[in-house]
Amino acid sequence: KEMEESEVHSYTVSQIEGSLQRLDLEYIDILLLHNTDHVPLSQLTVVWKAMESFVTSEKVVAIGLSNADISHILHVQSFATVPVSLVQNIFTPFEYDRAVYDYCLQHKILFMGYGATGDVYLKDGMATNPVLEEPLISDLADQYHTSKHAILYNWAAQREIIVTTRSTRLRHMKENLRYLDVFLNHDHVTAINNLHEEDL
Repeated sequence: KEMEESEVHSYTVSQIEGSLQRLDLEYIDILLLHNTDHVPLSQLTVVWKAMESFVTSEKVVAIGLSNADISHILHVQSFATVPVSLVQNIFTPFEYDRAVYDYCLQHKILFMGYGATGDVYLKDGMATNPVLEEPLISDLADQYHTSKHAILYNWAAQREIIVTTRSTRLRHMKENLRYLDVFLNHDHVTAINNLHEEDL
């Protein structure tokens, strides 16, 4: 049974209030609705309005969507009094939603990409990571005398992507920051972009 609008609103408010309490924070910088693609548009309207109320009360600074396709973003933008500030979607050399990415760039919405280094494919059951095994990435890492991760993070940064990383280990976090020491030239960025046209 689908929840009534009042139930959806109350549930959303309780979840956000719970997050604030568990984090012991007075406000949250960015609040995302996760798995937007699983939310019916009718409920998305109610959820977004509930999220907007926390911006109005200054308990949240900005709100956004995660795993959203272009129809979700356009729907929210059509009625929102607080527009979408950030979209978080998968972004790998092989896979991303071009329509969402282009829309975000055109409308100055921040795009946060996850999975740039291909770890998402291992979670999906693949035996190996196709991104880290891609010969182009290996060749560029050798050419720039850096890690494959640094190549991928620099590529994403040049595409104006905010990259999420998962490491909790100091050594890995320092390695990830090596992308700041690299600047891929235009041809190499284009070469990685072209992987998007290839099949996994």
